[in-house]
Amino acid sequence: MFPFSYSRVLTCLASALLLQACASVPKPVTTTTERVTSTLRPEPGFTGSRMGAEVEEVFISDDERFQVIDLLLPLDPEVVDEIQVESASGQPVDLRKKPEINPEQDGQATGVRLFLSRDKKWEFRLRLIDNPDE
Repeated sequence: MFPFSYSRVLTCLASALLLQACASVPKPVTTTTERVTSTLRPEPGFTGSRMGAEVEEVFISDDERFQVIDLLLPLDPEVVDEIQVESASGQPVDLRKKPEINPEQDGQATGVRLFLSRDKKWEFRLRLIDNPDE
C-alpha cells in the first residue's frame, strides 16, 4: 500500500486550482474609438462644425490623376491610426490612394491628405479610428 498524505493531496489540489484560475484570467478589453467629423466641403478655408476639421488646400495632383485635399484636424496624432472617408450620406468613398496622416510640429494637430477622384466635388466626412493596440 502507498503512503497517503493529506498535505500532498491538498498541495496538488491547490496547485491545480491556481493553474486553472490563472488560465481563465480574462484579457483586458480594448475598445476602438471612432470620431466622425461634420460634413466637409472640398473648399480651402472650410471648417467643419464638429471637431473643427479645416480644409487647407484642394488641388489636382501633378500627374493629374487625383484631387488632393489637405486637412488639418485639431487632434493629437497619436489618436489617429486609420482614416475612412464617407459621403455626406454615410456611404464609403472609393479613395484613389490611402490617406496620409502627418503629425503637425506642435503635436497638437494632425494633417491629413486625401486622394480622391479628380472629377467629383462632393461633400464628405472623415471617420477617425484609434486602435489602442497599435
